Amino acid sequence: NLLSLGILGEYVGRIAQEVRNRPLFIVRETLGIEARRSGRRCGAPWLRSGSMPDAAVVATGYMRSGPEASGCQDGDVRMTAAPPESDAPEPRPVVPPALVAFAQSGCGVAIASSGADGAPILGLGVGCRISAAGVFRILLGETANPALLSALADGRPVAVTFTATRNHDSFQVKAALAEIRPASPDDLPEMDRQNALFRDGLVEIGYSPVQAVGYCVWQSDDLVAIELVPERVFTQSPGPGAGTEIAR
Repeated sequence: NLLSLGILGEYVGRIAQEVRNRPLFIVRETLGIEARRSGRRCGAPWLRSGSMPDAAVVATGYMRSGPEASGCQDGDVRMTAAPPESDAPEPRPVVPPALVAFAQSGCGVAIASSGADGAPILGLGVGCRISAAGVFRILLGETANPALLSALADGRPVAVTFTATRNHDSFQVKAALAEIRPASPDDLPEMDRQNALFRDGLVEIGYSPVQAVGYCVWQSDDLVAIELVPERVFTQSPGPGAGTEIAR
């Protein structure tokens, strides 16, 4: 039990930090950002894309490039020019089919948001259904999660982490908003199936059958659903790659 609580605490801590939406870093100083004669801005597109270049990065977080770099005049610090700004919405991340199947395979489901004061709020889900359009429908108990549901009703962001019991592989999706929906009769057979797999996984890692059954208790008339479309997807499996965003 102590081991399980420790593992859960580690994930809760990481989710709490992620859900605050803090920037990865704050730029203290910039060099050569304004092209002095052309009036055009220079920039580092990888700061927006999230893909780090295979080039030297200076301490301010910007990439130097050679004299051929566009967007800066002679005498400026050479930068890779940023692409033109666009009003078009960014494409939604495509959750790989393997992760879609993983999320519906009897995982532990941890749901996190934050209150108006920024304090983290954690809830536990019963299971998840994912539509062909990529909408995640997470089922959870209403009675056990009032603070979480209140935060989501107020439009707070949400992060959902799916964790395998057998090996602790996990991934996380994030969205700015989630909609609260009533559970439907169609949800119940799938929740039964996923919970049976989850119970089997708990027994495999050392829980007694009685403990596993008690851990997975839920009431059909207490279920509600939250629906969200992932905006960002991260791997959260323990190890050096934990927290790495999965590219679109």
